[in-house]
Amino acid sequence: MGFADPRGLPALRAAIARHLAQFRGIACRPDDVVVFNSSQQALHALALLLLGPGDPVWTEDPGYLGARAAFELAGVAIAPVPVDEQGIRVEIGIARAPHARLVYVTPSHQYPTGVTLGLERRIALLDWAARRGAWVVEDDYDGEFRYAGQPLTALHSLDPRARVLYLGTLSKAMFVSLRLAFAVVPEPLVEPLANLRTQLDGFTPALPQMTMSLYMEEGYFAAHLRRMRAVYGAKRAMLVEWLQPLAARGWSWSSHPAGLHLLVRHPAKAHVRATGAASGLDLARLSAYRARPARGDGLLLRFGGLDPASLAAGAATLVAAERTARTRVAAGD
Repeated sequence: MGFADPRGLPALRAAIARHLAQFRGIACRPDDVVVFNSSQQALHALALLLLGPGDPVWTEDPGYLGARAAFELAGVAIAPVPVDEQGIRVEIGIARAPHARLVYVTPSHQYPTGVTLGLERRIALLDWAARRGAWVVEDDYDGEFRYAGQPLTALHSLDPRARVLYLGTLSKAMFVSLRLAFAVVPEPLVEPLANLRTQLDGFTPALPQMTMSLYMEEGYFAAHLRRMRAVYGAKRAMLVEWLQPLAARGWSWSSHPAGLHLLVRHPAKAHVRATGAASGLDLARLSAYRARPARGDGLLLRFGGLDPASLAAGAATLVAAERTARTRVAAGD
């Protein structure tokens, strides 16, 4: 009930280290883990610690708006780098901001496109970071939820030079109000991060940390992840099946079976806008996640919290809305 360690409770840090070794192939010590309330808080703390005002930072474009907000709050210079089917375009990042001090990426399941960072680009990114002495922040927010094949190797595990800072969240796998996330960082950064954390908000409350550490140590978290992978994988498969009529009308989505959302894309921005409006559903558009305009647009479909009946109803509504929108766009309405 008193003050807690700003690095996080030792029991939780040890549980996280064991979990990462077993399920993500990440070799780290409990002392390398720092607990935060959210990935966004961890990002803000890392930016304050490692960057100065105006320092250039690569971010994915389109990308996670929370990361962009954390970097903006730290006063750095954001350099948006485009994403394609193989992930972040490393060569464009080097051309636009060759002296960047930090890169933020979501390599296992890019947010919001859902693509995976290819091995060739992973190596190119790590080589460039090593030459420049830059940091790479790997946000593995959906790393546990891959529904086919072997889990992808974390970028952190490919890095022999300790330039990758790994972010993870327990709230995503459990429930959002849990407010538990963590960073895996090299030993020299742990105490400075803890000191900074003391100045920001002191520490993460001890009771949820204690509870979560027991939940992990006694095997319940691993069992929960196995069960939820099956649940979410089935939901994604159902959603893709119900959206098949859209595929014949120029819509597409990532073939990577992972994550808790599906981005459906179309090359005509006006058609995407009209479809979203006609559906009456609360759908974010891909353009909202872009820093720079680009061709095409898309709709972000979050399915994790929906039961099968709601998911079926939503998919049917979207397919019907697309037909209505196609008619209206063709008529010039």
